[in-house]
Amino acid sequence: MEQVEWLDSDALAFTFEADPTTPISITSHFGEKESFRKKAHKGLDFAGLKKGTRMVAAKPMEILWMRTSGKYNNNQARLKILEGKYAGCELQYSHFDRFPEKRSGVVMPGEVFGYVGNTGYVVSRNGGDGTHVHVEFYPPGADKPARIPDDLLPPSIRGGGHNH
Repeated sequence: MEQVEWLDSDALAFTFEADPTTPISITSHFGEKESFRKKAHKGLDFAGLKKGTRMVAAKPMEILWMRTSGKYNNNQARLKILEGKYAGCELQYSHFDRFPEKRSGVVMPGEVFGYVGNTGYVVSRNGGDGTHVHVEFYPPGADKPARIPDDLLPPSIRGGGHNH
């Protein structure tokens, strides 16, 4: 497999290891409200990826925690960006299919830190199995997520972090 995006930005924090023709889309945006959701969405949902697609670090990131939580057994991880423009910011990921062998310490560029999945409570919009990854962005010291800056995202999906 080739990577859809790879280290072409000073800010890029993560990428997906997938077939380059894979159409990655954002299916839920930050702040969006939908019929099945009582509160505003706290991040971005990336869909179009196959279950098990590897999430790869593009910057050194410290693994703060990896856990399975909630009544729906949602596999989640939280990582802190260690270098570059967004050093000190944290990214929280949900719905991993599984965790990598390395579950603590620092992941370096090119290392896998999770696998796209459908654990937890997921809603499919197209009759599929709901496979996607949810990403939240936390500025340093913040206890609530903020809109993800576009330059943290793989280039083919930038512009999707806005409210609709």
